[in-house]
Amino acid sequence: MSSKISAVLGAQWGDEGKGKLIDLIATNYSAVGRCAGGNNAGHTIVVPDRKDPSKNVKCDFHLLPSGLAHEKILSIIGNGVVIYLESLFKEVDRCINEWNIDDVDRRLKVSDRAQIVFDFHQTIDAMQELRKGKDMLGTTKKGIGPCYAAKADRSGIRICDLMTDNFYDFEHKYRKVLSRTLVSWPELKDIHGSEENILAELTKYKEIKTRLKPMVIDTVNFVHNLTQKQGESLLVEGANATMLDIDYGTYPNVTSSNCSIGSACKPTPM
Repeated sequence: MSSKISAVLGAQWGDEGKGKLIDLIATNYSAVGRCAGGNNAGHTIVVPDRKDPSKNVKCDFHLLPSGLAHEKILSIIGNGVVIYLESLFKEVDRCINEWNIDDVDRRLKVSDRAQIVFDFHQTIDAMQELRKGKDMLGTTKKGIGPCYAAKADRSGIRICDLMTDNFYDFEHKYRKVLSRTLVSWPELKDIHGSEENILAELTKYKEIKTRLKPMVIDTVNFVHNLTQKQGESLLVEGANATMLDIDYGTYPNVTSSNCSIGSACKPTPM
């Protein structure tokens, strides 16, 4: 391709067929990356089954870039994405067990700066919708908005916080953020605030950390080296669409991220 970095974005409110277009052109690139949104997005593609090319397999991606369906292409989840890690690994397992894409762990790169979506973000999302009544926005209740709100409030927890050598550092930060959250949302105390629930969450993330760690990198540096030093190409896979952009869309009926070209053109892309 003549350009080292290209982007496929929606110009309306989504469902424009971005996944299909990405699937058609992905093999012209060395890597495909997501730069915004979370598992509230979804791209479904149909590709030949790797074990039996005479058959097709339908892959529905939500967090994973669609480029994973093609051999040898690297897939990047950038720092602008908010990640519900349970959903991420459910998709990874589906890749391996259902879609016969068995090299996901080797080809998937996850930004150490990406924000983590927690269960309490999802509960807040649902409760906010309930409070709005007839004015509800119709969110997916995946916790995307509350996670981006925490990021803007500088009280979010990033992947790098989970990757610290001392797990106590992550535990300390999680407990502090949850405690502050319960002040604003006391209704969450019985659901997420008990010591039993907190310990269960921490145990879950300790297990997730072990599996996630080999995938986590500084994607900003990685993309720079890939495109500027190695001369390879990158395809940015847009999520949602321009009219849902929080700055340029049909506010307030928008998503919580910049899903127009701005998200792909930040000084620190991906």
